[in-house]
Amino acid sequence: MAYYDLRSQVLSWQPPSDARDDFITGGRIYQQAILCYLDASFASPPLTAQTDLPDFICERFETLKHLLDELPVDAPISHTLCWPLALFGSLARKAEQREFIIHRLQAMWEILHLGNIRTTMRFLERLWDDHHASLSNNVAACGSVDGTSSALVRATKRKINSKDIYDNSDMEALMKRYELMFSFA
Repeated sequence: MAYYDLRSQVLSWQPPSDARDDFITGGRIYQQAILCYLDASFASPPLTAQTDLPDFICERFETLKHLLDELPVDAPISHTLCWPLALFGSLARKAEQREFIIHRLQAMWEILHLGNIRTTMRFLERLWDDHHASLSNNVAACGSVDGTSSALVRATKRKINSKDIYDNSDMEALMKRYELMFSFA
């Protein structure tokens, strides 16, 4: 029941009537990220790095794209968007979703040069590299991955920890794994 109550509160959020447009857009981006986090956390069956995204999360990606298109990269609120972008990035399965997120972060970095933006980019790149390595490891026995010999895959794969995290929705665990201690605020 708490899930539905919380989800309802997030869905009913409205910005203050005197809020600036860029802050309203930033608030809507956070709203989408929180809803995405809630829905992913309580998805049945549970989401893992290897599962396809349900339609409701894909729809949130589309909403994120529209909201970010409305928001100038140099808007004062932009520096606070690392958490929503990291959350969406941790759920991104398609190359175009990942490219969209990393391009936005790169554009923010080029203008703002804030460490949390750079750290978020590194976090996502490591996460996506691990996800790709995990998929490669799963098919290495078949002889090739995207035309690459299995020997090369074995030679380049990362050392896998016994406590590997395959569920990208546990961002705190991922941050600990990569020794990333920073605030998304």
